[in-house]
Amino acid sequence: MLAAQEVWRVERKFSRYRDDSVLAAIHANRGAAVEVDEETASLIDFASQCHALSDGLFDVTSGVLRHAWKFDGSDRIPEPEEIQRLLPLVGFEKLEWRRPRLLLRLRPRLPLRAVPMPRFPQLPQGRVPRLKTRRTARNAGWS
Repeated sequence: MLAAQEVWRVERKFSRYRDDSVLAAIHANRGAAVEVDEETASLIDFASQCHALSDGLFDVTSGVLRHAWKFDGSDRIPEPEEIQRLLPLVGFEKLEWRRPRLLLRLRPRLPLRAVPMPRFPQLPQGRVPRLKTRRTARNAGWS
């Protein structure tokens, strides 16, 4: 039960679907620096490190691409033009990150929920509790 509570806490804090989330505050202040809390700063640091280690292949600003890809179970693949239209909005370099202040210069979307939170994988193997929904398990990376 404790793991599920933590998953829901993270969901509430970093959801792009909630008006009261950290991400909503960051996106609402686009163009102005936002001071973030320690947990959010650590996630952005980790995202920055993943971006650097992957030569840019891991990029938390890629959330805007969800407008081209519809994860609805269909086999629809977006047209190249759809992707090209959105690519100018993607790029970690479009963020100005000076811990603990983050500035979104353009319109990248930050799906920080997608950044692996280090404490989740530290649960002992076989000790992951039964979760009430598949969504909870999937969001924690346990699916």
